[in-house]
Amino acid sequence: VQGLAYYTARRYKSLVQHIRGPLGSLKLTELRALDLERVYADLYGRMKARTVRNVHGAVAAALSRALKLKLVPSNVALQCSLRPSDTAESAAIEMVDVERVEKETAGSWLGVIVRLAIDTGARRGELLALRWSDLNFASGRLIIKRALCQKNDGEIFEKSTKTRSTRIVTLSSSSIAFLEMHRDTQRLAAALFGSDYRTDLDLIFASPAGDYIKPQTVSNAMRRHTAARGLNGIGIHSLRHSHASL
Repeated sequence: VQGLAYYTARRYKSLVQHIRGPLGSLKLTELRALDLERVYADLYGRMKARTVRNVHGAVAAALSRALKLKLVPSNVALQCSLRPSDTAESAAIEMVDVERVEKETAGSWLGVIVRLAIDTGARRGELLALRWSDLNFASGRLIIKRALCQKNDGEIFEKSTKTRSTRIVTLSSSSIAFLEMHRDTQRLAAALFGSDYRTDLDLIFASPAGDYIKPQTVSNAMRRHTAARGLNGIGIHSLRHSHASL
């Protein structure tokens, strides 16, 4: 099992590594579905259900490849039972909770991201890939044409939007005002940071050094922020669904 990652695609290798610790000493021919389910049970305590399903998918793909090479008699991963994927974070929330989330995050670095998520219904990655050149302050028009993605190993990259289309949204006057204040604050921070600040990226939402903010960093911070205020289950994706619903 220690070498199972060899039989899967490069982008899935980090997922397969989750079973190396507890099962690495087993021969592939000794691996049972029960062994995998026990590992998954432990992973459920440390990660979201859909992430565990991704781990399982990578393991199943690797075992499928091993089966084709006649290294195992069967793909035991196909015999596993899994929990359903998480759905709570994607559910739309009521207007009163939307307003509370906006109020509770105001003043934090999440505040402007939350405001724009509510106002535009944009996806997390789309928000983090926005550039100042995408925004026309005079007309309030914002162009959404790219998204920031994060691989399992933490590497981030830009790609086209999920629907591969460019869309234009018109922001509310209050969001424009928020962004103007945010731009002034960012410019001040850039001046203090010095010549190493990433002005070339021109990001609306950036790290203190002007670099990309990892999508998972936003999701984790949002989850902690809302949970600490009794808003469990509300994440950045909830705001997208709520925008459409409201």
